[in-house]
Amino acid sequence: MKHCRCCPACCHCPADTYGITYEPNGDIGGLSDICLSAGDLYTIKTPEQVNVSRTNQLFQAWNTAPDGSGTTYVPGETISIREFICLYAQWIDI
Repeated sequence: MKHCRCCPACCHCPADTYGITYEPNGDIGGLSDICLSAGDLYTIKTPEQVNVSRTNQLFQAWNTAPDGSGTTYVPGETISIREFICLYAQWIDI
């Protein structure tokens, strides 16, 4: 069975494919891109592209940990798909 903890829809994808899930991290919205082939190049999406926003807060980046202690990714960054990735929005008050 594929490890698809952060992307349940990815469990139905073929072997050697993965998914990226965008989590709003305390709000509503988000999106999953599923069945991405290992080694594919992928461009990290903006909060607007995945329908994530927060009132009175400004988006800073995506991070692999909800508290921001993981790997940080910025919209427009290109990565090579090698695993399932959960990205959590990081916010600051405005």
